[in-house]
Amino acid sequence: MRVQSTKSYLKIILILFLLIGIGCFLFLLKDKSYKEHQIDTKQALSSIHEGIDKTKVLEQNYRHHYTKTRHQHLRELPQDVKEKIIKGQTDGLKIVFLTFDDGPTEHTQEILDILEHYEVQATFFVNTYEDQEQTYREIARKGHLLANHTQSHNYKLYDDTDAFVADVHALDDYLSKTSRGRYRKGMFRFPGGSLNVNAPCRKAILDRGYNYVDWNVSSGDGFSDPVPVPQTIANVVNGVRQHNVSVVLCHGETKENTRKALPDILEILLKEGYSFYVMDSDLPYTRHI
Repeated sequence: MRVQSTKSYLKIILILFLLIGIGCFLFLLKDKSYKEHQIDTKQALSSIHEGIDKTKVLEQNYRHHYTKTRHQHLRELPQDVKEKIIKGQTDGLKIVFLTFDDGPTEHTQEILDILEHYEVQATFFVNTYEDQEQTYREIARKGHLLANHTQSHNYKLYDDTDAFVADVHALDDYLSKTSRGRYRKGMFRFPGGSLNVNAPCRKAILDRGYNYVDWNVSSGDGFSDPVPVPQTIANVVNGVRQHNVSVVLCHGETKENTRKALPDILEILLKEGYSFYVMDSDLPYTRHI
């Protein structure tokens, strides 16, 4: 009887030890899981904080980048190409600066749509037209360059240098306000080209930090008589083929045949490997005087 009681007692002790062992195992397992969970949680939190820090850095870099280079939406020349142009080492280059004068008008959007279709950017030498405020913004928003062509396009201003300068500055102020910060002052074209301008007006432009440009290729649409579409195409394409760096003069916003010719012009030149860029005031361009 006592032996049986002893066996029962030992059995109970064995079960207790077994239960204690199981309990310890479960506790250790839980503790290990808890610690692993803690590690996972810490790693997750660390990753989150790291992501937040990276986001802050990216945001700061973006803000700095936008503040410093707010015009990088413009397709600017690669630095090595710029250096070649500055040094006059243009052999082998196929660069085109496509320019439009005397706008904007109600037809500017048609030009912008064509340029967008061919992924080409241009420089728009504009005057002041207060009924076209949205168009100035659209030109800049599409990645093109707004440039100064005087406020009034009045040739009589060349007789009075002070009045001429005031007219130029008035357009600068208007473009700065209208384009909502997207106007980059620097590029200038004299109405009629520099051959029509006296020395004091040319000096006044240069003294005020502008870079003025004429053209070495013309669409031929600067006259009152319309140029046939095929002739417009030939004028531009053949003209560009004669230069390593071309500055093309167009009046597409006011001349219907130029708008009609533009798709063919772009298609031909793009297939021949020419690249189109907006102007940079740091570069030398063709000048008639």
